[in-house]
Amino acid sequence: MKIIETPTMGATPARDAAWTFYRETFAEINTLAAQRHLMRHDEFTEVMTDGRITKYVLSEENDALLGLGTSTNDLSAWPLISPAYFERMYPEQYAAGKLWYIGFIGVRDGVRGGFAAMLEAMSAPQRRVAGVALMDYCAFNFGERDVHSISLRLLERYSAPRPRIVDTQTFVAYDFGER
Repeated sequence: MKIIETPTMGATPARDAAWTFYRETFAEINTLAAQRHLMRHDEFTEVMTDGRITKYVLSEENDALLGLGTSTNDLSAWPLISPAYFERMYPEQYAAGKLWYIGFIGVRDGVRGGFAAMLEAMSAPQRRVAGVALMDYCAFNFGERDVHSISLRLLERYSAPRPRIVDTQTFVAYDFGER
């Protein structure tokens, strides 16, 4: 396995393969979370071609796509997060460009060590400068799949990050149906 770090995902067919991989990888979680976890094709294309967002591509030696992830320390580049919120929470790191938002990490099922390799590569910039990596998890990934704890155990191999829950969102349904 190898990981390539690139500012832009090239034109088709590489980007088409990445879109297919992304759509297949995140289709299930999109049905398990209230907030949409699957970008539209136009949003995905914008992210893949935005040079402010680093793309991490995990592949086999024959270039078969095994994993894909995104990260940026230009928080204005990622849709639907509030740079002002994170600037308030981490003013020094924000001013120094030491805050990274991890947009997503996806690894094909059955790729042994793939998620760990992606997490290692994607956390290297933050570890190098004593920065902060920001990730969001839906309740299913946080509670059922325990992705947060798994990520923390993997990251502790390289350093001792201090996790901090900085925000949560609760979706409430008011059902006015029959009682």
